[in-house]
Amino acid sequence: MSEKISPFELAMLVANFLFTGTLISLPQALVEASGQNTWMVPVVVFIFMSLFVWVVMGRQEKLAGFSKRFLSGKRTVLEKLFLVSFGLLFATAYIRDVRAMVDFVATVLLPTTPIDILTILAVLAVIYLASSGLEVIARVTMIQFIALAGTVLFLPFMVLNEITFGNFQPIVGRELIIGVAQSTFLLLAWIGEGIFILILLANMKNAPKARNGAITGIGIAMFLLTVLIALQVSVLGVKIVTVSPYPSHQLIQQINLTDFLDRLDLVIVTVWIPTFFAKIALDLYLLNRCLTSGRSEDLNIFMIPLGLCLGLLSILLFRNNMEHIQFSFYTWAVWGLVVEMLIGLLFMMRRKFSKS
Repeated sequence: MSEKISPFELAMLVANFLFTGTLISLPQALVEASGQNTWMVPVVVFIFMSLFVWVVMGRQEKLAGFSKRFLSGKRTVLEKLFLVSFGLLFATAYIRDVRAMVDFVATVLLPTTPIDILTILAVLAVIYLASSGLEVIARVTMIQFIALAGTVLFLPFMVLNEITFGNFQPIVGRELIIGVAQSTFLLLAWIGEGIFILILLANMKNAPKARNGAITGIGIAMFLLTVLIALQVSVLGVKIVTVSPYPSHQLIQQINLTDFLDRLDLVIVTVWIPTFFAKIALDLYLLNRCLTSGRSEDLNIFMIPLGLCLGLLSILLFRNNMEHIQFSFYTWAVWGLVVEMLIGLLFMMRRKFSKS
């Protein structure tokens, strides 16, 4: 592979991939299940996912040699199954993410623009970025995500006057364990998408450190999600978050620094949208890797037809925003988690049967 990324760039890719997708509307389903205790859920998921990555990737000293053999040369049966499962997972993730982006823009920013026009424009921008290659995606993601992370960390100071700590009460109740368990189940499949690091092992400058980079990225994403959910609960309250289709956007609408500067939500949205474009571009890049993996050089021949066809499916498969939300919240929780565990199992079996 000619394209190489550092462990830090991998951490930024993972953090951006996991955080930008969850912040749109997923907090609504999480808060609906676990109420004021939802801020605990990312912490629990981080522990589970760190253990999952640790077990799947195995010992660091063996990753360097294995990364050169994995998905190179003649395909084994396990590698073929791995690529099929990987492709199915990220094809559905691409469809889900494109529709999420388009629905948000159509609802909040451009309500009079036809959804098919928005989809075509979004897909063309995604194809352009994905065709630029992994290194470009990583650099763009790093710059944009640092800006987004800084914005999220500064949010508590911008809504300081709106925070009500009483919204976290009661902290301990009879529904604590059940609620947190339900929210954890809903969130696991979204964070499990970090499994994409397995197909990028050959692109690592330092493959043994890929595991640490992945866990660091998951930790950053879960910390930012904890901050965001805690702010939503403390500022908006549980009742408002559970009925709001876009609680994160409603949160930043509460920012009012001065009498004349009261539409900072548009500024913050423009910081978030490029990071989500980078996430969807990585979805498409990973799909293309599944189809061209093992070739002497990366090919983009599938990029345009694949991006356009799946973009069209994002319109045809969901009749309205509610169907997409139901799929994202509940269907994905089962489908995504099952396929991610299958991918992890296939990788472990391939690693175990690989020659030392």
